[in-house]
Order: sequence, then structure tokens, then C-alpha cells
Amino acid sequence: MSDIKINTEAAQRVTDSINELLGSTVTAYEIQAQTGVQRSLIGKLRKGQVELGNIAFRNALKLYAYSETNKNYRKEELS
Repeated sequence: MSDIKINTEAAQRVTDSINELLGSTVTAYEIQAQTGVQRSLIGKLRKGQVELGNIAFRNALKLYAYSETNKNYRKEELS
């Protein structure tokens, strides 16, 4: 059996970052344009119809990369 250790702290940071993006005012269109993740999936994530843990890993990576490299949406919401 494999000894795989999951860093739950890191996984939680990724999840929190993506959820912050999904809860922002950035449109699904903009997220799709920047990440290639389908608007329908973004909408389903936002509505709770699909859980973040059940999406393709590559889509989660794209959303995480966008959320971490484009912090402007966070600054705009704070204004």
C-alpha cells in the first residue's frame, strides 16, 4: 500500500482561494475567458450544484492559479 500523505493545510488554502474567487463579483464569463473553465461549471459551483472536490484536477488548478495571480478582484471588492 502506498504511503500518500495529503497536506490538508495546503489543500484548505487552495479550496479557500477558489471559493473566494467563486464568491467574488468576477463574472463567470471573465473567469472562463481567463482560465478556460466552462461558465456552466462555474455557475454550478457557485450554486452549490457541484462540489469543488468533484471537479477535474486540471480545472481546480486553473481556478486556483487565476485566483492567486489576479488579486485585483479582491481589491476592487474592498473599495
